Amino acid sequence: MKRMMIIAAALGILAVLLGFAKAAPAIDPGVPVSDAYPWEALVTMGGATVITLVVVQYLKAPVDKFLKIPTRLLVYVIAAGVMVAANVFTARVAGGGDVLLILLNGVPVAFAAMGAHEVTFSKVDQAAQGVGRPPGE
Repeated sequence: MKRMMIIAAALGILAVLLGFAKAAPAIDPGVPVSDAYPWEALVTMGGATVITLVVVQYLKAPVDKFLKIPTRLLVYVIAAGVMVAANVFTARVAGGGDVLLILLNGVPVAFAAMGAHEVTFSKVDQAAQGVGRPPGE
């Protein structure tokens, strides 16, 4: 019975995804690949948070081999770097005051990325450590 429920749920999800795929507009082959995630998206806090989370996940282990940098500092440096780069490439930086504000905006982006990591990977980390399992399992 459990196996049938899993198969039914998988088929339902597949049907929904196929419905969305049919309703989605076709990809224009004339659009460059770089437009899939443009710099304008990185200027927003949501875009910067996603890129920060992904970059930190890929860089944390290699950086720890050479430098013992606290993860929170690494997250902030990457978040601020993404925000500064996105604003420079979209020509939104007019002066030093803008750079200071961008660096300050890196703080909530870093907090959001750390929070997203905590929500996403806390169950995985607990399972790896055996937290929440009954004794003897």
